[in-house]
Formats: sequence, C-alpha cells, structure tokens
Amino acid sequence: MARFRSWFSLFPLLCLLCIGLFSVTIPSTVAAQTEACLNGLAPRLTVGNYAQVTAGTSNNIRIIPSRKGQLLGQVPGGETFKVTNGPKCAEGFNWWQVNYKGIIGWTVEASGDEYWLEPYDSNKPEMLISTNGVDYEYQGIHFELNPNMAAHAWVSFRGAVVSDPDRDLPQAFAPAGIAFTFTDANGKRLPLSLRIYSIADYVKQEPQSKKSFDTLHQQLVDDPGWMPPTGEIPVLSIVRQPKLFRAHINEMSFANGSGYRFLTQTSFDVRPILNPIDYRYTGLTYDYQYYVVAEASVTSGLLQGSSDPDDYGADFEKQFETYRDDVVNTLTKAKGNEFTPNIDHFDDLVKSLEIHGPAFTVTAGEGLQVHYGITDFTVDNSLAKDVDYQIELADWESMSPLPEHTCFRLQQDPLFNVPFGNQLCIFPALEMSGYVKALERLLTSKPSLDVPDGKTRIPIPFNGAAQLIHAQVNYLETDSLQGVRFVTRYAQASYPIGGDLLEYNFSGMTRDGLFIIYFEHFTSSERLPWGQPTDEQINIVQADPLKYYKSVVDILNPASSADFKPNLDTLDSLVKSIVIKAS
Repeated sequence: MARFRSWFSLFPLLCLLCIGLFSVTIPSTVAAQTEACLNGLAPRLTVGNYAQVTAGTSNNIRIIPSRKGQLLGQVPGGETFKVTNGPKCAEGFNWWQVNYKGIIGWTVEASGDEYWLEPYDSNKPEMLISTNGVDYEYQGIHFELNPNMAAHAWVSFRGAVVSDPDRDLPQAFAPAGIAFTFTDANGKRLPLSLRIYSIADYVKQEPQSKKSFDTLHQQLVDDPGWMPPTGEIPVLSIVRQPKLFRAHINEMSFANGSGYRFLTQTSFDVRPILNPIDYRYTGLTYDYQYYVVAEASVTSGLLQGSSDPDDYGADFEKQFETYRDDVVNTLTKAKGNEFTPNIDHFDDLVKSLEIHGPAFTVTAGEGLQVHYGITDFTVDNSLAKDVDYQIELADWESMSPLPEHTCFRLQQDPLFNVPFGNQLCIFPALEMSGYVKALERLLTSKPSLDVPDGKTRIPIPFNGAAQLIHAQVNYLETDSLQGVRFVTRYAQASYPIGGDLLEYNFSGMTRDGLFIIYFEHFTSSERLPWGQPTDEQINIVQADPLKYYKSVVDILNPASSADFKPNLDTLDSLVKSIVIKAS
C-alpha cells in the first residue's frame, strides 16, 4: 500500500488547476538595487530570477556578504542558480543571496571591470548532457531517460502564472518551476513534459490550494495498493474540463517521493473516446518540499475501433456509460507497448526521479563508488553497472513491520529497476530494538550453525519465509561494522534446494549501534543440482527435512568462495567497504 507519514498534513497540497502541458510564460522580475555599490559595475541580476556563473572559475557562496563569512560551497562556472535577495554592497562588492542546489548564501557579482555572474535566460531551453547515455542531472534533480523514448532532454524555468482575482471563472495558476521537455534524434519536440515545483511557493501564491493538498495526501495514506482512489485525484494541469474517463491508475513511487499515474481524457460533452489521450502523473517528495507533475499525449491502436456517434444513433448518450466502461477496461488491461509512446518508458523516468534529497552520487572507476548522505560503499564492477536508491516509508502493519529506511539496488542495466533482491538496506536501530537484541546475542555467541535444527533463524529485517539452511557462515568485522554473512534459501515449507536459487545475506550493525545493515544478493553454485526438482528429490526432503538440509550444508560449507557466482569474497568486499558517518 502507499505509505505516507501522518504529519504530512502540516503541509498544504497542490491545486487542481495549473498551466498547460506546453505553454510558455515569461517570469516576472523584481529589481532590488537600493544597496548596490556606486563605484562598481552596475548590477545586472534580479531577485526571483535565475543567473549563472560565467565560464571559468567557481564562485564562492558564503553565509554572510563578506569575504570573512563562512564558506558554504561553490557554484562552478556555467552553473545556474536562483537569486533570492540583494544586491548588498559590502567590502566594495555587490553581493547577491542565491540558492544553488539547496545551498543558500551570498556570492559576489563582479570584481573590477569583470562580471563573475550574468543573467540567465530562463525562457531558453538548455539541452542536458547525459553522463552515460541514461542518467541526467540538473540542480539536484536526477532522472534516467530511456533512449528509445527520447534522444535529448531539455530544461527551462517556467515563470509564475498568476490568477486574476477579478475573474470568477476557473483559471490556470502555478508558481515558477523547472520544466523538462524531450526531443527525438531529429530535434522534434515530443509530447512529453516533466515539471517540478516548490510546494511552499505554490501555497504562498495560491493559499486555496491547501484543500487539494489535503485531498491527495489522504488518498495516498488510505491507498490499500490493490484499489485506486474513487475520488478525483488532484493534478497540476490545464483548467480542467469534465473527464470522460480515468483508466490505468497506479500508485507509483520514485526515489524520494510518491504519487499517482493514470490515463484520462476530458470533454464538455459526451462523445466517443478517440486518440490522443492524456497520461498524467501527480506526486510529491516525502519531505513535502516539491511537487511533481508529468504529462504526455499518447495514442493507442486499441481505440481505433471506436465508433462514430452516428453509429449509436439517438441513443448514444444513454449507452455512453457502458461504452466508457468497456474502453476503461480495455485501456487498464493494456501493456505499456500498446501505447505510443510506450508509457512504460515514461513510468520508468518518473520512478527514477530523485529531487533535492541527500547528496547521492555513483562514480564509475575501479568499482562503483556510491555516496549517499552519510553512507559510502563500493560495488565491484562485476556486481552492477549502476546503483539506484529508494526511500521506503515506515510500515508497521505488514508481515515485516519496519521504520523508514533506505535501500540501494544493484543494477546490471541502468534502465531496469530491480524491485527486490540484490540490495543493501540501511535501517535506524533505535526503532528496531528487538532485532538489535537478537542480533547482539548471535554476534556474542557466534554459533557455527552447521547443523540445521529447524528452529534457529539469523535475524534479518524482512520476516516471512523460513531460512532452510545456514551455509558458509562467516562473522565479518571492520572498524565501522560487525555482522554475519551466510548463504541460505527461503521458503514457506520444506523444499529441495537448487544451486541456482541460493541467496547471500549479511545482517549486521554499525559499531556505534545507530544503524542496522542488511545486504542480500542472489548467488548460485554448481555443487547443487539446478532446475526443477524431481519427484524423488521432493520425497527425500519430505521424508526427513533436517537430514536433507544437513547434507546440503555439508556440500556447500567445504566449497571455496569462488565456487559461488558471484564470488562470496566479492560480496564480502562490498559489505566491508560500508562506512556510515553519523556525526
């Protein structure tokens, strides 16, 4: 089910009305030059707009407008930022307060006869350069773009759209935000759009949007996962007409947020449902700072058989509900590739989003160097070509009640998001005291666990199936962590263990006791039979399960690390590389 913190209601939610998919607006400017230095170059920036550092040396960002102020960070040459205050004359320089990827501080506009900062044309889209053909990064916003969907990604700043208080009709309105658009290899703009807005800016501009925020929040809280919301789903869009239908509804999470995706079409009158139809996504980050809206215009051959109104005669309106329900059923059952563009590709883009969360980087080299907030680790190139992360919200009502935690997923294909397995998860130990005590007892006694007894279980965060065996048990310790690694197989009942369905697990905690570390990765070994078990093998297990599992452990324990794929030493090395700096 969708899981949102209950205190999200402290933050308002977005409106139902907003800018169109491809409308372009000119941002308003607010000049603030009352404190500019009279003997320096004339200030050229404006509060509320964007600017960029001129090519070359980075600009320092300081906590106060003074060269003696604490250094908060730097803006590299060519990078853009938002101007939030200024100018302020200090020490002979014009200083501007800026927001660069969440770093808010003061920086100098010019020195002598040279400008270090220049206005940025917010209406001119900038083409983004991918780091590996898939990953795109801009101002703390990251996403993955399938080359089969689009060849290029572009970014621009959308100015605020302000409603007219003297008009009673519904109007489009939205704060300034960042918009991503996409083109094909020939430069043709595709009917796809992804936009990011500050929730605080949105509510400040239009306070009445709080009701819509509350509605979306409650839908996400109440969502059981198997039944979509019955009420209207708030979405940032054009001034809305009555909808003809809503289909293919899916709660969809990204790295640090969640929302709803659905297909729809609107009209003021009853009519056949024809191409094109609208793809909509409406969501927000878990820290309730940013709102996400994704829109696309898609077509499907499934609608080509729709009839002309004349085919229904005068009774078309009476038959419309039955007709509409048939269309909704058809579209909901359809696969992503039955739409153009493939909606699976757009879903994957949304799911890959990371928006101004803790710093997350994956640097390729001798292994993938992963950095996320206070966590660092290294992944051997044989284990993954990419690493993604997902914030999993607290869920105390499932078979595995867990606090909010972060999981890093190892991927051989950057475009293939693995939903489970091959992942490293970090949990706060404070909210898992029972788990911590059980693990501490195990790490103190360090049993060999080479004789299955059908009762002993190495603590792992995810409960449910039984651990059939504990083979290759090894207690790992570094300056940062301690724990136990083992090879196992999970099942609900006694069953033969194949060499192609083994799992490497590490269960441990940091030395300071603040975090629990769990790493799981599929592994295999030729020492055990592969494939579907025979009736004879099943009968052997059922006759005496513990005797059978002891024989499996006796086969796997003498094996070398290299007898497993991937090599157990390689998996151990990932665990040993983990460093979590809590302070």
